[in-house]
Amino acid sequence: MQKRQDASLEFLMKRFQDRLDAEAFEQIFSRLLAPALATTQQMLSDATLAEDAVQETFLRVICKRQQYLPSRPFSSWFYSILRNVCKDMLRHKVRYTKLPKQAAPRNAPHLKRWIVVACFSQLPLAMTLPFMHVFANEVKGAGQYVLSMMSVAMVVAHILFGIPLGRLADRLGRKRVIYLLTPLWYLSMIMLVLARGPAGLVLAGALWGFYPIMTVVTSSMTLELVPLEHMGRWSGLLGVFAGLVTVPAPLIAGLIWRHVGPVYVFIIPPALDIALRVPLLTTIPETLWKQDV
Repeated sequence: MQKRQDASLEFLMKRFQDRLDAEAFEQIFSRLLAPALATTQQMLSDATLAEDAVQETFLRVICKRQQYLPSRPFSSWFYSILRNVCKDMLRHKVRYTKLPKQAAPRNAPHLKRWIVVACFSQLPLAMTLPFMHVFANEVKGAGQYVLSMMSVAMVVAHILFGIPLGRLADRLGRKRVIYLLTPLWYLSMIMLVLARGPAGLVLAGALWGFYPIMTVVTSSMTLELVPLEHMGRWSGLLGVFAGLVTVPAPLIAGLIWRHVGPVYVFIIPPALDIALRVPLLTTIPETLWKQDV
């Protein structure tokens, strides 16, 4: 037992790395907890954030355990993770403590316009999604295999590009990324209507996968536009108006399908988007605040 107590951190980490030895990790935790807390409190000047940072650091140690090289001092590897966690928290703290006071003044006129933008961002989704596979099957003759590949392509596009585009929105601005993704969704509708074979339908599905990413970026603007003390009220208000817009949308699309034509289910929503959401979005201020370092 004495030998285990005196074991080096490198030895303990190697045991945890190879065998998921809980006792070894417990010793690592007990040895580094106090100095890690002292370091994070010095960097963050906030006891609560410091505890969160230490917890996040140990979680990353567990998740990245296979990346540790036993030849490298464990303390150096551990504290490099700790410093990165603290830097991430400091960036988050600066952005979200300064933003509500400067970017979301009470009763700002653009908040009313933002309700329309946020609600109409969901309208095309509600109108087209229920009919996309029906159109591919009944109009384009797609079988079960092609329909499943369309769904897979949507999900794969979201998985592959969700994080990179989210980071791009953090660097360039939310609105620029929304403007970048909007034409891709328009293109997905064009591809669906003009597709002459399985490849075109699958490509349409992949391009459509960018639409959910765009809605996530739009939702992040809500968090940054609305003062934190009013977030609950605004979330409820947006939910009510979004429901008023999206609940009847599939019914309207069904009527368009029956009385106007299936193709127009995928032409009218982009046209409404161009006429309503995009012009209003230009009047909304960018919510990304870049801090000078």
